[in-house]
Amino acid sequence: MKNLVNLTPHTLNIFDAENKEIVIPPSGTIARRAAAKSEAGEVNGIALFTTTYSSLIFENKDKQPVEFTNDSDAIYIVSSLCLNGSDTPSNFVAPGEQVRNAEGKPIGAKGLTH
Repeated sequence: MKNLVNLTPHTLNIFDAENKEIVIPPSGTIARRAAAKSEAGEVNGIALFTTTYSSLIFENKDKQPVEFTNDSDAIYIVSSLCLNGSDTPSNFVAPGEQVRNAEGKPIGAKGLTH
Protein backbone atom coordinates (compact mmCIF):
# COMPACT_ATOMS: atom_id res chain seq x y z
CA MET A 1 0.00 0.00 0.00
CA LYS A 2 1.34 3.43 -0.98
CA ASN A 3 1.79 6.20 1.57
CA LEU A 4 -0.50 9.17 0.72
CA VAL A 5 1.12 12.52 1.59
CA ASN A 6 -1.00 15.67 1.56
CA LEU A 7 1.04 18.64 0.27
CA THR A 8 -1.88 21.09 0.64
CA PRO A 9 -2.62 23.24 3.71
CA HIS A 10 -6.05 21.61 4.16
CA THR A 11 -7.37 18.32 5.47
CA LEU A 12 -8.56 16.31 2.47
CA ASN A 13 -11.66 14.10 2.48
CA ILE A 14 -11.33 11.62 -0.38
CA PHE A 15 -14.12 9.18 -1.22
CA ASP A 16 -12.94 5.80 -2.54
CA ALA A 17 -14.62 3.47 -5.04
CA GLU A 18 -17.02 2.17 -2.33
CA ASN A 19 -17.86 5.76 -1.26
CA LYS A 20 -15.88 5.33 1.96
CA GLU A 21 -14.39 8.59 3.21
CA ILE A 22 -10.62 8.67 3.72
CA VAL A 23 -9.36 11.66 5.72
CA ILE A 24 -5.82 12.78 4.87
CA PRO A 25 -4.39 15.51 7.15
CA PRO A 26 -1.88 18.10 5.89
CA SER A 27 1.73 16.92 6.08
CA GLY A 28 3.12 20.31 7.10
CA THR A 29 4.81 20.80 3.73
CA ILE A 30 2.88 22.76 1.10
CA ALA A 31 3.52 22.55 -2.65
CA ARG A 32 2.65 25.65 -4.65
CA ARG A 33 3.54 27.67 -7.73
CA ALA A 34 4.15 31.42 -7.64
CA ALA A 35 2.14 33.46 -10.15
CA ALA A 36 3.42 36.44 -12.13
CA LYS A 37 0.89 38.57 -13.98
CA SER A 38 1.58 41.00 -16.79
CA GLU A 39 -0.85 43.25 -18.58
CA ALA A 40 -1.58 41.96 -22.07
CA GLY A 41 -4.04 44.56 -23.30
CA GLU A 42 -7.71 45.19 -22.75
CA VAL A 43 -11.14 44.01 -23.83
CA ASN A 44 -13.94 46.60 -23.84
CA GLY A 45 -11.98 48.74 -21.39
CA ILE A 46 -11.28 45.82 -19.04
CA ALA A 47 -7.62 44.99 -18.42
CA LEU A 48 -6.48 41.63 -19.78
CA PHE A 49 -3.60 39.84 -18.05
CA THR A 50 -1.32 36.95 -18.85
CA THR A 51 -0.33 34.75 -15.92
CA THR A 52 2.78 32.60 -15.81
CA TYR A 53 3.58 30.13 -13.04
CA SER A 54 6.85 29.15 -11.44
CA SER A 55 8.28 25.70 -11.01
CA LEU A 56 7.12 23.82 -7.91
CA ILE A 57 7.93 25.50 -4.59
CA PHE A 58 7.81 23.70 -1.23
CA GLU A 59 7.11 25.67 1.94
CA ASN A 60 5.98 25.22 5.53
CA LYS A 61 2.78 26.79 6.87
CA ASP A 62 4.71 30.03 7.58
CA LYS A 63 5.69 30.25 3.87
CA GLN A 64 9.33 29.48 4.62
CA PRO A 65 11.11 27.34 2.00
CA VAL A 66 11.68 23.72 2.98
CA GLU A 67 13.74 20.95 1.45
CA PHE A 68 11.60 18.38 -0.38
CA THR A 69 12.77 14.85 -1.08
CA ASN A 70 10.54 12.80 -3.36
CA ASP A 71 10.01 9.28 -2.01
CA SER A 72 9.14 7.10 -5.00
CA ASP A 73 7.08 4.82 -2.71
CA ALA A 74 4.73 7.70 -1.82
CA ILE A 75 1.86 9.37 -3.65
CA TYR A 76 1.81 13.13 -3.10
CA ILE A 77 -1.50 15.01 -3.23
CA VAL A 78 -1.23 18.60 -4.49
CA SER A 79 -3.58 21.24 -5.89
CA SER A 80 -4.71 21.00 -9.51
CA LEU A 81 -2.57 24.05 -10.30
CA CYS A 82 0.54 22.33 -8.94
CA LEU A 83 -0.29 19.14 -10.81
CA ASN A 84 -0.43 20.89 -14.20
CA GLY A 85 3.18 21.74 -14.88
CA SER A 86 5.97 20.24 -16.94
CA ASP A 87 8.11 19.75 -13.82
CA THR A 88 5.48 17.77 -11.88
CA PRO A 89 6.76 14.33 -10.83
CA SER A 90 4.73 11.30 -11.97
CA ASN A 91 3.82 10.34 -8.38
CA PHE A 92 1.93 13.62 -7.79
CA VAL A 93 -1.88 13.61 -7.97
CA ALA A 94 -4.70 16.05 -7.15
CA PRO A 95 -8.13 15.59 -5.57
CA GLY A 96 -10.72 14.34 -8.06
CA GLU A 97 -14.22 15.60 -8.79
CA GLN A 98 -15.73 17.67 -5.98
CA VAL A 99 -18.38 15.99 -3.80
CA ARG A 100 -21.11 18.17 -2.24
CA ASN A 101 -23.67 17.53 0.48
CA ALA A 102 -27.43 18.08 0.11
CA GLU A 103 -27.01 21.83 0.80
CA GLY A 104 -24.40 22.13 -1.95
CA LYS A 105 -21.45 22.55 0.43
CA PRO A 106 -18.20 20.88 -0.72
CA ILE A 107 -17.38 17.94 1.56
CA GLY A 108 -14.59 16.19 -0.30
CA ALA A 109 -13.46 14.71 -3.58
CA LYS A 110 -14.28 11.57 -5.52
CA GLY A 111 -10.96 9.81 -5.92
CA LEU A 112 -7.72 11.30 -7.14
CA THR A 113 -6.69 12.58 -10.56
CA HIS A 114 -3.36 12.20 -12.32
